[in-house]
Amino acid sequence: MVAWSAADAAGALGRLGGPVVIKPLRGNHGANVTVGVTTAVAAVAAYAQAAADGEGAIVEKFVPGTDYRVLVINGQVVAAAELRPASVTGDGVSDIAQLVDVVNADPRRGEGHSRELTKIKLDERALAHLETQGLGPASVPARGRLVTLRRNANLSTGGTSRDVTDLVHEDVADVCRRAAAVVGLDICGIDMRLADIAAPMPCGGAGHGGAELGAVIEINACPGLRMHLSPVEGAPRDVAGAVIDSLYPPGAPSRVPVVAVTGTNGKTTTVRMIGHILSKAGMRVGMATTDGVYSGGRLVYDADASGPRSADMVLDDTSIDAAVLETARGGIIRGGLGYDQADVAVVTNITADHLGADGVEDLDELVEVKALVAEEVREGGTVVLNADDPVVAALADRRRVRRHASVIRYFSLVNGNPVIERHRQAGGLAYELRNGELVEFDADRERALLSVAELPGAFGGLAPHVIANALAAVAACRGLGVSAKDIRRALGTFTPGESNPGRGNVYLAGGGPVILDYGHNAAALDATGRMINDVWGGEPVAAITLPGDRRDDLVARSAEAVAAWFGRVVVYEDADKRGRRPGEMTGLITAAMRRARPGIGLATAEGPQAALRIAVTMAAGHPVLFVYEKLAMARQALDALNARLWPADAVPPAPTDAAPPAPSIETPQSWMAGSPLRGMKAKG
Repeated sequence: MVAWSAADAAGALGRLGGPVVIKPLRGNHGANVTVGVTTAVAAVAAYAQAAADGEGAIVEKFVPGTDYRVLVINGQVVAAAELRPASVTGDGVSDIAQLVDVVNADPRRGEGHSRELTKIKLDERALAHLETQGLGPASVPARGRLVTLRRNANLSTGGTSRDVTDLVHEDVADVCRRAAAVVGLDICGIDMRLADIAAPMPCGGAGHGGAELGAVIEINACPGLRMHLSPVEGAPRDVAGAVIDSLYPPGAPSRVPVVAVTGTNGKTTTVRMIGHILSKAGMRVGMATTDGVYSGGRLVYDADASGPRSADMVLDDTSIDAAVLETARGGIIRGGLGYDQADVAVVTNITADHLGADGVEDLDELVEVKALVAEEVREGGTVVLNADDPVVAALADRRRVRRHASVIRYFSLVNGNPVIERHRQAGGLAYELRNGELVEFDADRERALLSVAELPGAFGGLAPHVIANALAAVAACRGLGVSAKDIRRALGTFTPGESNPGRGNVYLAGGGPVILDYGHNAAALDATGRMINDVWGGEPVAAITLPGDRRDDLVARSAEAVAAWFGRVVVYEDADKRGRRPGEMTGLITAAMRRARPGIGLATAEGPQAALRIAVTMAAGHPVLFVYEKLAMARQALDALNARLWPADAVPPAPTDAAPPAPSIETPQSWMAGSPLRGMKAKG
């Protein structure tokens, strides 16, 4: 019964008949519990102690017998202990206080729960209990006399335990299982008072004097394990193992699916596509990308997060159902993969980039680094490879890739790719662009997954690198068992501006399109330049920056790729020079462009805002490629021009034939004439 006042407690005693136990409505460790209350006066005092926190108290019938704790996990009794109250045994010489000191000298005893047993304290409750026996701290009990110091047998007040797991009667075990089921707990400690745990459970009868012979007196939602792990008597029980087995049953999956994506270009977009598909399929996804760590679609860590520490962050998130990890070269070299084995490994492409950094001097060495992602796949896992890239396609023949009996899934943009044809003839899986559709080939079976016209950012097929990323993402998700229906629905909603920020995003500014992209190597810049030419045509302008940690020859190749598609270019330097001197990168880039395209129009700017403003003004409605260092800074530059995000795949209107704006410090006449600008620098 629950008492809300001292009068209630006294009344409950009268209704239940003494003796009763009065204890806090909410409590633990046997604190403020009074056992054996038989009078109204005692009930009032016991209530005051139990309800000291302002809440009510529980008044329940006292059940005589021995205290037992039965641990139930997932409906099974896994351990049982007989609990004994704190006590000392007389030697005929020492008083009780001295005997307590001897017991507390046991190295197994410590403060609180710090050790196997808890030290005994001669506190007010212990002294009161001694008084009921006609004893005090200075009393000298006879040799062999057992003196209890508490009425309760909690380990937290100095009690001890004896393992009785093998003695539990099936009747008792059944009551414990039923009690756990009633309260709906997977793990709980059932406190019982019984004459003998090895005897059948009484069926509602009464013992001598009407006292119950046995009862469940408490159910603990967070049971201690010390009494089972280290009983004073009897065999220890591996209850911790039972708890772990309940959380991770033997043979059941104990990890989330892991998808690792590596390559030179397209990693971030492919990761985001895979994450988008999995989330639309009903999974909560954790992602690590170059722009941060995501949990359930929310950015939780804003940084370049494509290394092992970022993978750790994702895999430490117990709320996720799947992990999709961008796995970059630098992170692998400096700290490894960040996971043990992936369920799916994706290699988008491998081209010359970052050579000369971290001891990687040539393409063969770069392949060795990135190949690790394909090699560390679980037994029977999936490896997705680009059949159009010879060095990537060749990874399938590596012994360390084949050793796990990996399922190879190729993707290709080329009809009749010989790698794909051989693979299909051998019964392998492949993903191709065929007649304007993304198609899955499984031996002789063909399944159309999505029309290119439905893929945002692909511009009806004029952005092949976007289609390649989509094919890689489709292959990865099919490797995880995602349905074709879920893939089609998800990819149709993967709009670049919202789902893939900073990659192929199209804005409208100054009457023309501004294509925001992160491409920073020759292959990426060539693909983007080609796409802009095919989609918009005209006389495009580029506002670019390149990272300073690339080798000079790689910087030159990137500059040449830009010059091949853009007759007018504004160059600005990263805020982070990455070891370069101010102006050094500008000199390298402009010199390479002039060599590749004599007569190219070149200007320099200090910072992305000035560079974009110049480029948009000079373009006069023609397309502008805006390559950035940091996305936040790029967005600020776009905001300064009141640029607005253009709907996916909607091509902004072609430029008019109106005359270009009049020359100014930001739009020099020599630019419009197409000749190099010498000595002209815009500030901003």
